[in-house]
Formats: sequence, structure tokens, C-alpha cells
Amino acid sequence: MKQKILLGMLACSLLIFSASCKQNNTLQQKYGADASYFMGLRNLQLGDEDTAAREFKRSAKKSTGLIARKSREMLTTLGPIDNRIKECFELYKFYNDEDSLLMLCKELYANREYAQVIKATEEIDLTECSNELAYYRCSSLHIKNDTSFQQNYYKWCTTRPFAKEQYQLFCEVEKSPAIVTLRSLAYIRNYGAAYERLQPFLENDKYLTPILLSDFGKIMFYGSAQYKENAETFLSLENKQLPEESLYFIHFYAGRLYEKALNQSESNIQKALDLLARAMKEASTDEKYDNALWYFLNTSLKLSTAKSIEYVETYKDSWHDPSYFDDFFDTLSVKLIAEHGWKEYYKVAKILRNAASKEATAKFNYVAARLIQEGFITLSALSPEEACTDMLNVAMDSGTSIYYRMLAADRLSVPQEKVLESMHILCKDESFTVDEQAEQLLLGYAEFGFPEKIYEEWTACAEKISMECAEKIAMFLKNCGSTTPAYYAQSLRIASKKFNKSEVPFSDQLIRLSFPQDFMLNVSKYCKEYGIDEPLMYALIRTESYFDSVAKSSAAAVGLTQLMELTAGDIAKKLKKTSYDLTDIDTNIQFGTFYLEEMIRRLDGSKILALFAYNGGITTVRRWVKNAEKEFGTVIAKDLFLETLPYSETREYGRKVLSAAILYGILYYDMPYSQTISDIMQ
Repeated sequence: MKQKILLGMLACSLLIFSASCKQNNTLQQKYGADASYFMGLRNLQLGDEDTAAREFKRSAKKSTGLIARKSREMLTTLGPIDNRIKECFELYKFYNDEDSLLMLCKELYANREYAQVIKATEEIDLTECSNELAYYRCSSLHIKNDTSFQQNYYKWCTTRPFAKEQYQLFCEVEKSPAIVTLRSLAYIRNYGAAYERLQPFLENDKYLTPILLSDFGKIMFYGSAQYKENAETFLSLENKQLPEESLYFIHFYAGRLYEKALNQSESNIQKALDLLARAMKEASTDEKYDNALWYFLNTSLKLSTAKSIEYVETYKDSWHDPSYFDDFFDTLSVKLIAEHGWKEYYKVAKILRNAASKEATAKFNYVAARLIQEGFITLSALSPEEACTDMLNVAMDSGTSIYYRMLAADRLSVPQEKVLESMHILCKDESFTVDEQAEQLLLGYAEFGFPEKIYEEWTACAEKISMECAEKIAMFLKNCGSTTPAYYAQSLRIASKKFNKSEVPFSDQLIRLSFPQDFMLNVSKYCKEYGIDEPLMYALIRTESYFDSVAKSSAAAVGLTQLMELTAGDIAKKLKKTSYDLTDIDTNIQFGTFYLEEMIRRLDGSKILALFAYNGGITTVRRWVKNAEKEFGTVIAKDLFLETLPYSETREYGRKVLSAAILYGILYYDMPYSQTISDIMQ
């Protein structure tokens, strides 16, 4: 009997080995010389470093560009120290670029070859090279007591934005220049201590460079409550002979300081606006211009929403990245509704067409249409029906905002197939160019079975990965998720990036990868037990954690359904569980589903209010409901109620969960989108 079992096991092993060999042979034919790189990785997994090295050497000579480079890089990780260093030199000699120099210096530094690091980095530009490379040079100079250390250290720390590498060396150096100490304090946000040291630098013209003035502005803004005095001090610097870029930071931070002044008089606010407008004229980049304009528009809200709308109309054709202003328009929307500025709301909706992002345009046009339908806005030029139809059609073209697209379509009674047709590309990537070498590498990792290599490589080249490649690697990672749950979240992130911005219409499979049913058995089990619709629960998990079972938020919420320990403790008592682990997938889904059902029940069956409570707390939601009823004199529709919520996070949370629930219902449960909207929004 034992002999038969052993023979059976041997036969099974031979079959697996034969199938594996056959697959490897097929892949070797498909990938040609590139296969040697992946075979080298396989041999490393098996502990055969010598064979792996031979495969990598073969690939380095015969493979295509990126895979050949990866092979040479792998050779720098094998063998004794002397061999690794030798291979690093060979890599740098062959490619002669900053990435290969960084690998060389990292290996030399790790093995205390500081003199060689110094020699290898003699020609680098400390104002332009990577901070990591600059760190290796400056640290090596410091360790070797090189006479050029102070000069190199000072240059590196004063000519570019301060980062973790500069701070790391600062902590290692016994005595640093005073300006480096100041920047280090600002970097760790010890602005109070930095402020106490600031004055001498403001009095010395050599420190009034754009890079340093940016830090000085932050220090004055966050390090002291004397905002008006600090604004005047900073503004006095404009009388010096300074480059225009320096003037940008002077006027930008002086404007922000005036806006923050404790006496927020109209004159202070107007002074802030004047200075921010000057900064806009002095901006050297589109990003700096948009940043100054963003603060300008938000500051203008302190005068009045009417004045802010006037400025929007003035500057709407001058901003460069419309989406940069989406949060400003979100704030403006809430303020206009709170002030009952119905006509002004309608005016902004018209202004934003062809000027703001599609998302902001959709929001204002949808909400304006609903305000007309609910009788808050009356029009003289158009009939309510004409105006609403026009605005809802604009909201249908909402870019990546599925929420407003679906709600507008529902109001227009658009057939489901037409709605789905309108979503074949949410945001067209007009500038897309494929990186074929990166795709060959990613697909090789998938086909040869290296899921652990994919996500990091994808993050480095995601903008140049095609729909087809993204779909394949996302599917591979999803399949790996059954044994390693972390791959579920990686798969979803890859697919979702393409879903939100793609060069071609996305496939049904990519949509399903973007809205997956991971942990299906657990979700189904507890949805049945607690009477929760599965599309809603999947939508909640996707929004809360992106199906990352070990996710932990900055507020210490844990797991797939992002529960706080205090909430979980209450749930455990109600479920009569004496011990539990929120990182356990089954437990987390059970607790999250139970909690959502409890919120729905305690809020009279309202699913949308339950979602707000899940995110913001049930007591807070009840207060919002009472305030809205008092403010409007009636119970307002839930879609308009969402727009009144004071927390932007909760507003966006509601939009995301509803949008995802609609798609889950369509994809897996044959639920019309209008049914999901009605069910959740009632």
C-alpha cells in the first residue's frame, strides 16, 4: 500500500515537473533571449545562484534594452562584496547615467568605500542630481574629513527644496551652518523654534533666494501668530534688488499672512488679494500661478460669495489646470447653498462651462438643475424643463465623476445602455505613448510567475502602460490574491488607474477588475445574515480600503471596512465575541456589515444617511439633518442634502460609495442603475 502511494506521488511530481518544463519551453520560445532574465530569477528562487548568474549574463548580452539592464542590475546583487562592486562598476561603465552611478555609490557606501564614492561623484551637480546620490557624496566627504565637505554640504542644503536626505545628514553632522539648522527645523515642522532664529537671515541679502524665501514664508506663517506684523516684515523685503522669482514668494506669503491676520478686516483681506494678484503676475511656472490663484479665490470668499463669483468670472480663462480648483468650487457650492444663493448658484453653473474641470462643471449644473426642480430657483428666460434638461445633459459629461453622470441620467430617464455607452472612456489620455520595453518586462513577470515584482515596476511607468497590458497584469495579480490578499489591492489600483484615464475604450473585464468581488464568500455570507445588499457592501469596502485587508488609516481605522478599535469593541460586545482580530478578513467583514446594518436601522432605513454616519458618526448626521430641516423649512431631497454637508470628506464618501454600488449592481446583479439610486437615496 505504501509502495503504491509513493509511486503515485512520484508520478504526480513527474507530471508537474513535465508541465512546468513544457510551460518554460513555451515561454522561452515566446520571449527569446529575454527569457534568460526570468529564468535567472527563477533559479534565484530555487537557491541556485551560480545558474542564475549565468542566465543574467546571457540576458545582459542578448536581451532587449530594459530587460538587459535589469539583468546587469541583478548581477550587482550576487556573490561576495568584491564581485558586487565589480559588477556595479561594469553597470556604470556600460550605462554611464545617474541611476547606475547611484547603484554604484550605494554599494560602495554600504561597504565603507568612502574614498571611491567621493571619486565617483566628483562631476555630479549637487543642485540637480538625486538627493540620495548627493547624500552619499556629502556623507562620504564628512566621514573622510575632506576639506571640501562644508562647501558641498552648504551648497546641497541651500540651493534646492529640503528633503529627508538633507535632514538625515544634518542629524549625523555635529555642527551645521545656521541656515541648514533653520531649514532642518522647518523640515520637521518645528516652526516655533525656526521663527526664533529667522530674523538674521531676513537681514542678509544673500539668503533672499527663491528657495530660501519659500521656507522663510512657511516659518513666518506657521511659527508665529503675529500675522500682520510678519506680513509687513516680509513685504519690506521687496525693496531690495531681488530676482522676480523671489518677489513671487514675498508677495505670495505676505498675502497669505494678511489673510490670516487676527483682525480680518476688509482692508487686510483686500491687501491679501492685491498681493496674491501680484504673485500671480510674477509666477514663473503654471503651477505657481495656479497656486497663487487658488489662495486668491479662497481668500475672496472672506469678502463675500458675490465677490468671489466676480473673480471666478474674471480669471476663469487664465488658470492652467482646472482640476486644481475643484476643492475651491466644492467649498463655494456649500457656501452658496448655506446662504440660499440660488440665483448665484445658477450663475456659477453657467460660468463654469468650458472653463472648470468636467467634475466641477457637472456638480454645479446637476445641483442647479435640482434646485430648479425643487422650486428654489425660478427663471424668466427659459422654462424650468428646458433649463433642467440643458443642465442635466451637461452633468452627463462629468469626466471621472460617475456620481453626477448617473444621477443626471436618472433624472433624464436615459436608458441604461446609453449611460454605459457614455462611459466607454471617462478621461481620454490624449498624450499617451506606450513603453514597449516596460510592458515586455511586466508581462514577463506575470507569465513567468513573479507577482511580487509587478506593482513596484508598474508604479515607475504606469503612465506609459497600455490598456491591454494593464488588464493582463491586473488579472494576474487578482488571481494571486487568493493566496496573498495584498495582491487584490494592487490589481484594483492598476485597473482603476486605467479606468479613470485611458487611451482607448476600456473592456468589460477592466471594469470588473476596477470593481472586483474579492472576498466573495465572506461578503455574501454576512450580507445575507444582516440583510445588506451585496452591491452596497462591496462599494463600501472598495471605498474604505480598496480591498486591502491590512489597510490602516491615519486615524487608526483598520482593515477592509476600516473600523476603529472603539467601534469594533462595541460591535464585539453586541455579537458576544470575547476576542477578535480586525486584520482577520472574515471578522472585519462581519463587523463592518453588522455596523452598516445598525446605522441603517437607527436612521429609519435610510442607506445614504447610514453611509454618512459610517463615515462621520451617527450623532453628527442627526445634527446635520435637524439643521438642514430648520434651514430649509422642510425635508430636502437626499441628493441636495449631501451637498449641504459641512465635511468635504463625507460628501465625497457618499458620492464614491453610491457610484460604486451602481456599477456593482449593473455588473454582477442585473440591477438597473436607477433602482440602485432610488434604493440608496430614498
